[in-house]
Amino acid sequence: MSLFKQGRYSGFIRPISYTVDLAVINILGIFCFFKEIPALNFVFLISLGWTIIALITQFYEVYRYSFITRVLNLLVRQILFFTLLMFAYSGFNVKLELYPIVVLKYILSVSRFQYSSTECSFCSKNTVEHLERTQEKQSY
Repeated sequence: MSLFKQGRYSGFIRPISYTVDLAVINILGIFCFFKEIPALNFVFLISLGWTIIALITQFYEVYRYSFITRVLNLLVRQILFFTLLMFAYSGFNVKLELYPIVVLKYILSVSRFQYSSTECSFCSKNTVEHLERTQEKQSY
């Protein structure tokens, strides 16, 4: 017996959702917010963390008859646990000097994508440079 019925593609929805979400999370992280950190380390740990959190919270267990309150509850849980994961990652890798404001903007971007399935508007090339200039001005 095959895994999918002939002509039915609903079995592909969940793997595609995982792939798209992980791609967005990793692309936003590497190319927009955390350019200075080792990409392979970041991709592996954040992808593994996101997947484990999603399995524990059953983030992708949404069906067409699911109530909107359940979907929003799952979304809030996933984002809260992902926030903890990101701050744990930045705390564990102190040498990387990940600024909390950059981490929060990254999380807002990810949550905005998760909520609306559109690209984020927080993606700026000069986020870290702006923070460094602000800190330099404050130190004078």
